[in-house]
Amino acid sequence: MAENPQAIKISGRWVENVDTPIHFSNAFAVSPVSNEFILTFGCAIPPVVTPDMTPAEVAKLKMPIKPLVRIGMTPERVIELIQLLQAQLNAYSHTITS
Repeated sequence: MAENPQAIKISGRWVENVDTPIHFSNAFAVSPVSNEFILTFGCAIPPVVTPDMTPAEVAKLKMPIKPLVRIGMTPERVIELIQLLQAQLNAYSHTITS
């Protein structure tokens, strides 16, 4: 065995999978746990409000949030995700303002 093996970087390739569902998410939570983060993606479902409801009744309503997926990530991967999202947001912003 070599005394100082060098790291070999192997690039990944996304495989198309038409069976993978796409979930709409409009609610998010991040929980730091030990040396990782738990990201929870959910869907907030607005309650039904009817014309006969009083403002007091409407004020008492709660919006349930259905968790869709929880993903555990190391801090390094969270940073990578933030950078990827920021790059995509910047590219998107340039396309809609151009």
